[in-house]
Amino acid sequence: MLHALALVALSLLPAQTREPAPLERARVEQAVAALKLAFEKGAAKERAAAVVEHQEVVDPAVIAWFAKGLKDPDVSVRDAAGQALRFARHADALAALQEALKRELKSGKELEERIKLTKCVGQHQSPSSIPLLVDDPFRHPNGRVLEAQVFALANIRSQRALEEIIGMMRTASRPQVQDHMPTFRLALIVITGVDQGLSQDAWMKWWNDNKQRIQIPAQMPALPQDMLTRWNAYWGLEYVRARAKKRGERGDDPESGK
Repeated sequence: MLHALALVALSLLPAQTREPAPLERARVEQAVAALKLAFEKGAAKERAAAVVEHQEVVDPAVIAWFAKGLKDPDVSVRDAAGQALRFARHADALAALQEALKRELKSGKELEERIKLTKCVGQHQSPSSIPLLVDDPFRHPNGRVLEAQVFALANIRSQRALEEIIGMMRTASRPQVQDHMPTFRLALIVITGVDQGLSQDAWMKWWNDNKQRIQIPAQMPALPQDMLTRWNAYWGLEYVRARAKKRGERGDDPESGK
């Protein structure tokens, strides 16, 4: 598995897929040979193990086998392949994940697969993924679908991603949105650095008043500790800057509705 510091570094990369430096050819050839043997002759356990063993070899020839793993009949192999591609900063890795998510959105058969793939796609922070992250999440009673989509958009941290999150809040009914306001609030703070609390109306007013002059911060803003804990737990991070809560956020402001 990738170390925690590596995960933090990945989360702070600009919102684009970066091409890695070329790997030693011998290492790539070894990985390809092992994956080929596992996928052609091994059981599911061997296929998954081969993916995990070689997940840090970021090369198109290796990524092609990981992409094959996304179509494997065994869920353990699909999960291993998804995680390998999630952290492989290469255009081919993102393309494979996007294609897998497209297939899942079209079939609509496996909600858990959709949730996992949405996170993997969101890890790459690519604006090209946004069209795959805006399918109506309120159609599903499982709130983890909405969480996956909204957090993936937040991780992209772009103007369009912000607009799509606001659009979700505008088009759904008030009770639907209110049930998920902690998720929306965290995502919006991650993108904007602004906090309007748990009031849908307050966020809509802020948006209407400021949408023409919003500047997305270059880096993710510091978060209150409780939100930081949730964000890090979702993405598998151990440390990102925290900030102290403001008076109204601590619940000690009698006039605050947040």
